[in-house]
Formats: sequence, C-alpha cells, structure tokens
Amino acid sequence: MMVFVSIDREQLRTTFNSASSLYHQAKPEYPAELFDELVRLARLRPGDRLFEVGCATGKATIPLARRGFRITCVELGTDLAAEARRNLDGFPRVTIVNAAFEPWEPPQAGFDMVYAATAWHWIDPAVRYRKAWELLREGGHLAFWSATHAFPAGGDRFFHELQDVYDEINEGLPPGTQFPEAAELPDVRAQIEATGLFTDVEIRRRLAERPGGRLRRGWGAVLHVARRRDDPGPSQPSG
Repeated sequence: MMVFVSIDREQLRTTFNSASSLYHQAKPEYPAELFDELVRLARLRPGDRLFEVGCATGKATIPLARRGFRITCVELGTDLAAEARRNLDGFPRVTIVNAAFEPWEPPQAGFDMVYAATAWHWIDPAVRYRKAWELLREGGHLAFWSATHAFPAGGDRFFHELQDVYDEINEGLPPGTQFPEAAELPDVRAQIEATGLFTDVEIRRRLAERPGGRLRRGWGAVLHVARRRDDPGPSQPSG
C-alpha cells in the first residue's frame, strides 16, 4: 500500500538541507552570460555590497564573489550553510549567515543589490518585496531568477516518457499540461510592479543545456532585475 503525505511550503523549502552534500554536485551551473547581464543591468562595480537570499551551497555566490563583490548570504539550512562556507572559504569578503530571511536583520543595510537564485519563490510572499526594499540603498536593485526545467525543440524526450511513472503513483501532470521551451517560461513583471516598491523592471532569458550521463536536461533561467523606488506608492499586495 502506498501512502501519500501532503507537504506544505514551509516543510518543503527545508528538504534540500537533508541532501546538502549532493546538492552542489547535482545542481546545474548558471550560465556565465546570466551573470554578465546581471552586472550590467544592476550597474554593479567590484566592491559593491550584495545580499543573497537563500544561497544554498553557493552556486550563484561563487561567480559573483569571483567578480570582486562583497556578499552577505542568508541560508535557512544549517547543513547547506556549512557547505556554502566550505565552497567559499577562499573568498574572505563573503559572509554566510545561517538564518531565515524573513525575520533576520543585518547589522547594516544599504546594499547595492539584493538577489536570489532559484530561492525567491520560497520566501513568504507577504514579506519578500518589502524586506528587499528595506535592505537596499536608494537606487539599488532587486534581482532574482530560477532554474526551471525547459524542453528545447529536439531535446531529450526522457522526461516526456517518464510521465507514465508519475501517473502510476498519482503524481502525474494535469491533463493538457504543456512542456515549455525556454522562451515560453513565464515572468513576474506585473507582480514586481504591483508592489509599488520597484521600477525599471528588466527581464532576460537564458537557456543552458547540461549533459548528464545518458540523458540531457534543458534548463531555462528567467532573470528579473528591478530598481528600488525611492518614493514607493501606496502599499500594494506583495504577491
């Protein structure tokens, strides 16, 4: 007999911590072009202060640390934070804090950029945009992106063929679900603008195909960059 247990968002966002030793090896790298675009759009310069939400093992931290930024990272998982410290041991200007983003208060705000790599969706929707705004200096930028499973034309059909296995355990996709190509991944421009806290929203899409043994999986990254408004409008739902 199979028993299926419903797991809420708060429980689910802590599950990566249990596999921290494998997480860094298994998670694909973000393409270098994404970081080039991020630095350009946010007008960053070496030495700028960055704040990362949910750094996990440091997949997105390392490329930015190599570019000479000072980075403070908050990571909820104890084991993930420890792994991040090991991976970033050679970067003295990177600080890893083991804490939840929502209640944590930094010794000093005024960051040039607050960013999250495949972690923004785990943050409490009622808190995330306002907290990011409070952490940023005037004219600073919020940036976030995800590594979403994408299905390029002509790509490996393994994940299409695997759906009958999910169906057998009642975890299949709803009827009519589409398998998006990278260019079809959704963005949340309207959600950002509705907060009244950010403006000049820029969106860039990048696709990186990663070989992995006997199959190839497509990943799409949708990068959002928005400038902090110095005079936010009336309070809006955070989204």
